[in-house]
Amino acid sequence: MSEVGKQERIVEELLLRLLEGDLDDQGLETLKSWFDQDEAANLYLEFVKNYTAIKLLEEARVQDEIADSSMHTLLAALAAEERDAPEVPMPKVIVESPEPEPPPVRPETPRRIERLSIYMAILTSAALLFFVAYAHLAAMLGQAEVATLQDTINARWADAGEDLAEGMRLVTGQTAQLLGNGYAKLLFDNGAVVTIEGPAEFKIVSDDRIRLQQGRLYSIVPNEAIGFTVDTPSATVMDLGTQFGVQVDGHSNTELHVSQGKTRLETGPRKQRKVLEVIQGSARRVASATSVVTEIPLHDSFFVRQINSRTNLIWRGNNRLSLADVVGGGNGWGSGQTEVGIDPLTGIRGSYQVGDRVGNRVYVPVTTDSYVDGVFVPDGEKAQVVSSQGHVCAQLPDTNNVFYSDVIAGAGSLIAVFEGREPHGLLGGRYFGTPEYPALLMHANLGITFDLAAIRDDLPDGEIAFFTADAGLSSDRPRLGNAEMWVLVDGAVAFSTQVDSSNQVVAVNVPLKPSVRFLSLVVTDGRDEDKTVGGSRATDSDWSVWGQPELVLTTP
Repeated sequence: MSEVGKQERIVEELLLRLLEGDLDDQGLETLKSWFDQDEAANLYLEFVKNYTAIKLLEEARVQDEIADSSMHTLLAALAAEERDAPEVPMPKVIVESPEPEPPPVRPETPRRIERLSIYMAILTSAALLFFVAYAHLAAMLGQAEVATLQDTINARWADAGEDLAEGMRLVTGQTAQLLGNGYAKLLFDNGAVVTIEGPAEFKIVSDDRIRLQQGRLYSIVPNEAIGFTVDTPSATVMDLGTQFGVQVDGHSNTELHVSQGKTRLETGPRKQRKVLEVIQGSARRVASATSVVTEIPLHDSFFVRQINSRTNLIWRGNNRLSLADVVGGGNGWGSGQTEVGIDPLTGIRGSYQVGDRVGNRVYVPVTTDSYVDGVFVPDGEKAQVVSSQGHVCAQLPDTNNVFYSDVIAGAGSLIAVFEGREPHGLLGGRYFGTPEYPALLMHANLGITFDLAAIRDDLPDGEIAFFTADAGLSSDRPRLGNAEMWVLVDGAVAFSTQVDSSNQVVAVNVPLKPSVRFLSLVVTDGRDEDKTVGGSRATDSDWSVWGQPELVLTTP
């Protein structure tokens, strides 16, 4: 149990002794110092409410026992009276001329249904008090389920007995410490989603409230959960329909960053409480020692907003998904590798090969990757199949059906024949294919298709709006070359350009409607012919670069 949890248990015990009239002077002094804290009043009121509910429950139970005992005693006395009363002789009376008598008048007796109704009312009231008291008692003891641990990545927990598991229900009063570089996603029953980044310590306070003792969290609050609140040692943040991040450092200072909507920020001691509204696009810092609020720059990528353990997604709000990272086996957000390739003949990802090879004139699905639909070698003999759903493109030109390397995520720096030279991704004076500037290196003739529907299924937020890249022929190559670079959407040509040794860089910006399923990037030779003299091919030195190939997302 954390130090905060231990302190709360000690205070609860002292409060119980105070209300029971059994608190000594030392305990009273401890409570006096505790009442100087900002949250003391709220905690005290909650404790008294629970205490009162429990007392009502006990009183109702005692009244039930009394009522039951009194009824039992009364019925026993009546039975004994009936059993022990002496028999009274009755004289026989003969009436010669009986005359009609009025109907006998029954003596009025208490109605048993009224007594029963009262008794049942007592029982019903007791039951109602029981359920009310039980609900408050459950909340006080941390037994009211209000949220679910929906997802985790690299999560390790302290003081939890055993690691919290995905799908586990979280209860009020529960405190948890997320260690190291771990991530956890909490879904509250009211719809609020909270993503926590370790190291962090937090407590589930209620169905619409969480306390962050240390660390970072980001909350996404739908309209039905407006009012969701985050408490920290130095501030209280209430949602007013928004997305916001909160950080508490090792000195209990609080930072609030509002990405969307607006929030209400409360700071200062209880009697000097200050309230201000913090709106979208702004941020504030609260000093724990002085409660001074300072305006600070907003950091959009400061907080992890969503996670997905299935795709290893750790999303910080950036709106550009890298297709180079996808080819490297990643989720588009930086989890992939560089200097790996996909073989267009097998669809297998791994160490790339170089050297002239002949295409197999078929579309090859990539079955190990949901984002990459397939690869192919364009030859132009017939309409080229460019997707697993049979989309075709008839506009691609005739080629010699030869390719020199795999589709490479990187700059080809591991190609043995060029060892010791700079990578091939030199474009417009900048080297692409590095972690800072990712790239796809596609030597003619090659094609690769991405499944946008699969990517959309895992998008953390927003919609795919554009494909962008810097396209050109690498200026770091052994001989002159020329090639054509194509962008296809569902088989239709959306962009094409001729690139050659002039080292031009072409900006690519292709709009993508929500209905578009497949995006294909294709490189073909420059429509020149294989040379019989010297043995050079039409594809010679056609090192084509897609610099920073990205899907641009719009945010709602």
